Amino acid sequence: MKSNSGLTLVELLVAITISAILGVGAVQLFQTVSGGSEKLNRQQFLLDQLRRGMNKIETDIVQLNIQRDVKDEYGDTKASLVKDFDHWLEFTRSGWEPSLAIKFYQQDQQEQSQRSELQRVSYRLEPLQDEICSKTVQVEDKLGGVELEGECLVRSTTFHLDSDGNEERFDIALIGYLSEAEVKVFYVNPNNELKSSEKWPIDNASGLEIMKYIEFTFSHQRFGEIKRLFIIPERLNSSTGPGNPGNGNGNS
Repeated sequence: MKSNSGLTLVELLVAITISAILGVGAVQLFQTVSGGSEKLNRQQFLLDQLRRGMNKIETDIVQLNIQRDVKDEYGDTKASLVKDFDHWLEFTRSGWEPSLAIKFYQQDQQEQSQRSELQRVSYRLEPLQDEICSKTVQVEDKLGGVELEGECLVRSTTFHLDSDGNEERFDIALIGYLSEAEVKVFYVNPNNELKSSEKWPIDNASGLEIMKYIEFTFSHQRFGEIKRLFIIPERLNSSTGPGNPGNGNGNS
């Protein structure tokens, strides 16, 4: 009598069960790895965005020009650096950004020669749903129909310091997913005391205040509170209050 070399029913069921268990484990492992990779990519996106935004702010403040007051479209004088209810932060800085400089270089040379070598830079907050903030929002949030909350930090640049209300403005969104953001200016008063203010120029200023650094505080939806101090370059440590006349350079 020949022996049956095939699998018994019990052995077949055991093999199927083991295969199923291994298959489920493999799927769960893949999902875990895939989810972890997605989470890391999301985290990296936000970290890179935050780093680039902070670098841009630092570059602007290093190039700060506190001697050049400006005029608005009504002819009223505005300080070289303004921080108040209507201006989240606005100031004059030296230097041109390479990408924009190339664009202007291609324009008429006469117009080019009349352009200021200074920029007027401002920062403001916009709702995360706004189109300008789209590049600071995660792709999966856009496609997934997520109800976006919070704000993004937007940087604006103009090259005509004295406004006529029609100057071209260049906007770029820097940091998204902010729930709160504030700016404080730290300065030394005539009594050599370090003070801070959420408004600049300060009320009842003597004109002898010396700006020391600017503090940015962000409440990020992912990373919590982020605080960064940007030191005012030593070359600028001179009188910065109202009444300190501009040097007249950079008029456009």
